[in-house]
Amino acid sequence: MNIALPKQRLNVDEFLAWSLQQEMGKFELIAGMVIMQQSERRAQMGQNMNTKDDRSADAPRRWLWGPVSGLGLLVMLATVAVDQADKWWMLLVYDIKTRGRVSVLPFLDLVYAKNTGVSYGLLVGIGQNALAGFAAAVVLSMAWWLARNTSRLVAWGLGFIMGGALGNAIDRITMGGVADFFQLHAFGYSWYVFNIADTAIVAGVILLLYDSLVVSRKSAANSP
Repeated sequence: MNIALPKQRLNVDEFLAWSLQQEMGKFELIAGMVIMQQSERRAQMGQNMNTKDDRSADAPRRWLWGPVSGLGLLVMLATVAVDQADKWWMLLVYDIKTRGRVSVLPFLDLVYAKNTGVSYGLLVGIGQNALAGFAAAVVLSMAWWLARNTSRLVAWGLGFIMGGALGNAIDRITMGGVADFFQLHAFGYSWYVFNIADTAIVAGVILLLYDSLVVSRKSAANSP
């Protein structure tokens, strides 16, 4: 099975939305909303920017590093470290493979699942190195997005998403698939098995959505 490439040419914002849909399919609807909100926000800001400022000496550096890039990088590294430490403990210390399903709370079980595709087991036939490389491309695109922002909230959100994507990419390279451990269930229904990297991605998307729908609109309402 091949990854479905977009038929039309995409701009950067549209590419980011499509990338999130392919690598993080659990959250494509929310992520798409985030990207569209951010695109609209930047378009509105662009209309008010001074052309002279765009040609300043600092402009080229903003393509690679911005005022909140350091914060985003720290959040990304911390997310990867926590995710990988949890997977190491669950597999080598707790030995979840041998234990099987373990009930922790009435709505939460621990169970080992290895996902060789993306969300919901999609794209199972794709090589793990290819999927890991795709995740790396998404991270680089989001790092470029991070360099264009000045919001610390956006830096936290992008840091969580990049860290989650990298954490799962490491699994693909070292284990041949993503290791998932947590399963929520209630009233006879169960949700997908996920890991800390997935949780970080969800948290990041929520932060970006909050920034787009709440913070940005408040700032626009208060501006003269």
